[in-house]
Amino acid sequence: LDRWIHTDLDRSADHLVGIDIDAAGVERARGNGFEAYVADCRDGDALAALPVDPVEVVVAGEVIEHVDEPGPFLAGLRSLVEPGGRLALTTPNASGLLNSAAAVAGFEVNHPDHVVAFTWFTLSNLLERHGWSVRLVATYVPEVKDPSGLRGRDRLLAAGAATLLATERLLGRLGRP
Repeated sequence: LDRWIHTDLDRSADHLVGIDIDAAGVERARGNGFEAYVADCRDGDALAALPVDPVEVVVAGEVIEHVDEPGPFLAGLRSLVEPGGRLALTTPNASGLLNSAAAVAGFEVNHPDHVVAFTWFTLSNLLERHGWSVRLVATYVPEVKDPSGLRGRDRLLAAGAATLLATERLLGRLGRP
């Protein structure tokens, strides 16, 4: 629960509502004391039927890459945001150096549930096509877990990944998403 985004958001939000297509996940959220509803965010009518008012900020953290139809998803989220409100959206970077290096080596580092991958450019285009204006693009670079328990090839791969991620971090600071 400590690594769950709702726990982090709850520390600073005045009001927090979760919406998910996964009924079991919604029940888990409710069981942990959160207000949550089952709805498909691609369905504007389903969202309109929820007992929630439009809000200042909608957070869609690490979700869009799991959605079969990201355009309708983004269009549906519009109904949840008050005029002048914002969408904070995060997704893995398809053009990240680690992803590119993995592809060259013949594998992917993506979660098996991901069905779409975005660069900052393609995601910005999709957002604008669905009524959003992009105000900020930021780069988040993950950390490599402690490699001290690794041996041989795995330790070498972890060192290579750490080097690539350090390069990504530097490029991100230079404004290169």
